[in-house]
Amino acid sequence: MVTRPASSPHSNPAATPQPVRVVLNRHAGNGDAEALAERIEEALAGLRAPIDVRLVSGEELDAALADLADAPPHLVVAGGGDGTLRTVAAAVVGTHHTLGLLPLGTINLFARTLGIPLELDEALRVLVEGRDTPVDVCELDGRVVVNNASAGLYAEMSRARERRRARHAHWPKPLRWIVGTLLGIWDVSKRFRRYHFVMDVDGQVDRVKTPFFVVSNNDYEGLVEPVRRTDGRLAVYVPLSHSPLRTLWTALGAALFGPRNVAEVDIRTAQRVTVHGHGSVVAVVDGEAEELALPLSFTPRPNALRVRVP
Repeated sequence: MVTRPASSPHSNPAATPQPVRVVLNRHAGNGDAEALAERIEEALAGLRAPIDVRLVSGEELDAALADLADAPPHLVVAGGGDGTLRTVAAAVVGTHHTLGLLPLGTINLFARTLGIPLELDEALRVLVEGRDTPVDVCELDGRVVVNNASAGLYAEMSRARERRRARHAHWPKPLRWIVGTLLGIWDVSKRFRRYHFVMDVDGQVDRVKTPFFVVSNNDYEGLVEPVRRTDGRLAVYVPLSHSPLRTLWTALGAALFGPRNVAEVDIRTAQRVTVHGHGSVVAVVDGEAEELALPLSFTPRPNALRVRVP
């Protein structure tokens, strides 16, 4: 942990100077996290505020954030992939703190929806010169969801992908993600199934049989480009394909042209979504796969998270 007062003749036009806590995944920065921490400190000197940089592993994240509840307003900066960013966002949501993002992962979906540059120097500039704005998040049975949650075939594929990636930890991250995804698709295609759910979408109850579904804070255009929703409602995507090949074709079409341009995707918006079923289901929440007990209840939390954006 490195703490020092920042000294710079420049001020942050976005907000009154406030203490800065940077929670940095120690595996970020191509293995040279110490050098990355120094680079971040130097760049944030323009905030003219005390800067506290904490290098943490995944298991240490909660401890690094535990004292924020009683702390004065901070700019809390999350440096890492979507998993790190979601954990830090969950600690900041509903508080008087502001979240800053340093997207250092492979996908960086949350940052992309907010227009945060993926190049480190530009993302650091946003922290110094940007503005603070409230954004919507979603709550899934007590969990904060910043991007989306999915259950079924896609979650099974994500879990298989993570297992594959773990076997090739020495490979470059983009290569691990691509190879893991392709092999994950192959794994789940051999045991393709459609799930039976009862979905309650704002009081409209339907029985659905689908390979998977997605509940999201985002809309998606062509090439899966995310667009942040700002109306306090969730987007619900339910593919209606009936075979492995047709499901793959539907997913490809949604990725290339956007789900709204694919006939076999049922799309709704809602203020509350409850998914009923038997037992449990594998779900992926902001990129992290886990097994969750049914039913699943999704509720939007409008303007619950303050984020520094360009």
